[in-house]
Amino acid sequence: MNIRHLVVAALVTAGGFSGRTAAAVVVNEVLYRPPTELAADQFIELHNTGTATVEVTGWRLSGGIDLQLPATTIPADGYLVVCADPIRFRAAHPALATIAGPWSGQLGAGDSLKLHDASGNVVDAFTYATEGDWATRELGTPDHGYAGWEWHAGHNGGGRSLELVNASLPHALALNWTSSLAPGGTPGAPNSTAASNAAPLISATGQFPLVPKSTESIFIFARILDEAPAGISATLHWRVDSASPGAFQS
Repeated sequence: MNIRHLVVAALVTAGGFSGRTAAAVVVNEVLYRPPTELAADQFIELHNTGTATVEVTGWRLSGGIDLQLPATTIPADGYLVVCADPIRFRAAHPALATIAGPWSGQLGAGDSLKLHDASGNVVDAFTYATEGDWATRELGTPDHGYAGWEWHAGHNGGGRSLELVNASLPHALALNWTSSLAPGGTPGAPNSTAASNAAPLISATGQFPLVPKSTESIFIFARILDEAPAGISATLHWRVDSASPGAFQS
């Protein structure tokens, strides 16, 4: 490749994302593989990010599980824990004020979850996974002297929950979710990894053309989201792919 034709262009930046739902209630935490490995210990936490109480009577969770919420409200900045087995969950967490359940079905290692309001409108939705941006790559156990890369996620086998980092940023992006700091998660309490000023989320990355000729310019693009209303910028670091690539340039 002729490096004179590597061009940083068409960098799309979009700051100040207003990703909250109209009702301000979001799916905030998911424990689908608890430390006990029992489906009865699974839970989903709803969080009211707004400044007023929200009535969620008749709201519904669908996906790997299905449940219509009973007559209940979530106070401003409050939580509602929805669990597979309320009696068992209450015994393990006696201090929680309000819980809901049981649900039908069970959460899997990769499911789509939707939160519907009483009119059936989807107010929050995402699909979680155990690979890609939902996990990290780590060297696996050596086999005959060679070690490959494996996906690792604390929420899949480590007993930790999936926690939403920043409710003001898109919930469908995996980079806005991470494993809880401790096994069992934080039901009915602020997430252990919550941040009101999180790192910008980088998505929709790519290049054009996909297979460039040596005479063509290469356009690198990405979408950058942040809760800040302005001042978003980015720097691309690059180097030529070769046996001796040298230092990165920006």
